Order: sequence, then structure tokens, then C-alpha cells
Amino acid sequence: MLELVRFAAVVLLCVYGISGTSIRPEPNFVGSSLKNITVPEGRDVVLSCTVKNLDGHKVAWIHYDRSAILTVDKTVITRNQRIGVSHEGHHTWNLHIRDVQRTDAGAYMCQINTAKAKTRMGHLTVVVPPKIEDSQSSSDKVRTEGSDVTLQCHATGSPKPTVTWKRENGTPINIDKANNISVVHVEGTSLLLHKVSRLDMGAYMCIATNGVPPTISKRIQLNVDFPPMMWVPAQQMNVYYGQDATLVCVVEAHPDALVYWEFNGQIVQENQGYHMKILKGPPSPKYKTVMKMYIPRVLRHHFGTYACKAKNPRGDTDGIITLSERPSLTSQPPPTTTTVTTTTTKTTRDWKKGDMYGSSLNEFNDLQSQKKRKQIEYHYETTSRYDMDHLYAPHGNNSNQEKASLIFTFFAVILTSKLIS
Repeated sequence: MLELVRFAAVVLLCVYGISGTSIRPEPNFVGSSLKNITVPEGRDVVLSCTVKNLDGHKVAWIHYDRSAILTVDKTVITRNQRIGVSHEGHHTWNLHIRDVQRTDAGAYMCQINTAKAKTRMGHLTVVVPPKIEDSQSSSDKVRTEGSDVTLQCHATGSPKPTVTWKRENGTPINIDKANNISVVHVEGTSLLLHKVSRLDMGAYMCIATNGVPPTISKRIQLNVDFPPMMWVPAQQMNVYYGQDATLVCVVEAHPDALVYWEFNGQIVQENQGYHMKILKGPPSPKYKTVMKMYIPRVLRHHFGTYACKAKNPRGDTDGIITLSERPSLTSQPPPTTTTVTTTTTKTTRDWKKGDMYGSSLNEFNDLQSQKKRKQIEYHYETTSRYDMDHLYAPHGNNSNQEKASLIFTFFAVILTSKLIS
């Protein structure tokens, strides 16, 4: 390097000569060093060098790391078209670098062509935002459930970027299923997932950062294939005749399964009085499908066995729902017939002289004898709306009593004949 400095001094002396022989103050720098500069790649930068007492001496700029003379006084020596030079009253000399590249980084020397060259050093640091190299990084992947998966993400930049892995939906990353260990993020260019399941399915974000904006990321979609699995919330449904009914089956499958309904072994069509829906998407996982079949009014021919079926390239499955009739709430048990048995007890006694019309008259005579003891009891049941008590009251004249006795006797005869028949 010393030879380079001497060479630069010789060049300056040969080209521009040595200034007057009279004793003058020595040229010197203002400040002990040049300012160190950090600049992002692609920007423009200016390196400045301030001198005093320059007189006829010249200032040169040199890329110290590459041993390259860039400018001398007002002349650009290098062939690099991005390099330029300017000055402010021969006191401040500026080196211009346009569209800075990573190769421009390093040490720069400002030199005065004195007999013993005087120099000042400064450093240019070129920082480069992170960049993910797609050719060396993973693209979207498809794996079967239970297999191992490795995702790669390589990034360049200056300083060297740090690579961090996260899941796009914010859920933890399962790094050790055996011990149930999950973490929010993983650092490193590789992400290893053991025995992936459908829960690992989704987008993984590879994020590269090095403190130089902007931060960059790459999205890698991991799909996990598995055969359909069916879950039936209600396998036995009892509904009333005429009521509506909704049959539900839940399918998990990837890739998406072909789903349909069967009734008693026949595929159910929409135009047969059924309304069918297939529900997918958030908040449910992408591999989950809800099958619904709605029957607005259940009739006799709707009762039977239904099957929800699902097929994909990995396999097939089904679920069974039995729709049965429930007895109506308005049904009443058959009426209960109550039989009322009336037992009539007749008291007969021996025939007496003067008895008339058989045993009925004997009953009448018993009543007459009871009157004498003034303990008379009457019991008569009738469906008539008329009150007959006034006919049988124990008071009144004898003629009324006799009339009552005759009427009672008449009814007693009729009642007796009815019972006998």
C-alpha cells in the first residue's frame, strides 16, 4: 500500500509539478479523519475531504481496498461512470458515487501530493436490504399425513439477514409432537416438521430481516393430504309427522371430497323435496365441510335410512342417519268405558189380607206402618226436572196422603216391572 501512496504522489508531481520554492505553510487536513458513511445499496453518496493551505498542491481520491486511483484534482481517473468529483473553493473536495453498489464498500483515502504524501481515511459501508432467493427456497408443498417435511428459506443481504419462521394465522408451530412442544416462531434457514397432520396444514411465513428496510417475507403453503373422515352429530332422529327436519354430517378431507346424500340406497336429488347445503371456510379449517339436508315437511315416505358420503383420491367414507316417526303429541288413549251397575234389593214378606198388586203393595203397607212411628224416610231417584217432594211430604190432610200413596204405588209397579224384564 505504501508503494501505491508513493506512486500517487509521483503522478501528482509529474502531472502538475511542484509548487514554488519559497517557504510557505504546509498543506494540511481539517480534522483528524474522514467521516464514515453508511448508505443503502442503490442510493447516491458523497465523501468529503477538507484541506487548508493547499496552494498549488493537488488532492486525490483513492479506493484503498482495491488500490484504485479514482480522481486527481478535478479529473476522474477511473472508468467507472458512476464516479465524479467536485470542490468548494479548493478547500472541500467531494467524491461522488451514484447508485452505490456492494462493491463500492470499503476504505477511501483522501491524499495531498506533498513531498511526503498526507492522507486521511474514511469508510463507506453499503447496506443491502434482505432478499430471499427463490431458487434456493421451498415452494408450496403437498405431503401425506404422517410424513416429515422440511421447508427451506435462503436470504441474502448486508448485514447477513436473520430468517424467522411463523405461521400466517398466528397459531404455534408444532416442533415436537411427542412431547407436545409448540413455539410461536423458529429461527434458521430450515424448518423441520415431524409427522405432519392436518393441524399443521396452512401457510408458513419465512421472514428475513437485517435492520435495513424493508423486511421481506415469503409465503409457503403446506397442504397435508388424508382420506375423508365423517362425523355425524345425530345418528338417530325421531320427528313428528309433518314436522321439518335437518340432517347434518361433518366431513374432514384433503383434497376436497366429493360429497352427496343417499336415501335407502338411492342418490338424493335437490328436486325431490330436499334442500341441500355445503358449508366451508372460516372460521372452520379449509379441510372441513359441513353437509346439511333440510326437509321442510316430513311425510311418511321420508322416514328411513340416509347416508352422507364423501370421496377423494385418498379414500372414501360415509355416515348413517336413521329418520323415524315420533308418536304425535295429540294422540289420546282409547276411551275407557265405565259400567255402572245398579243393584236393587227387594224385601218380600208374607201375604197379608188386604194386600193388593202383589209385593209392591206389601212395600206400600210397610210405608204406612212406618208413618205411625213418625219415622218416615223417602229415597227416590229421577231424571225429571220437577221437584216431587211436595207430593211425598209427611204433612198435609189424609186425602193428599192417599193420593200420594196411590201415585207412589203406581211408580213402584212400573219400576218393578222394568227391573224384572
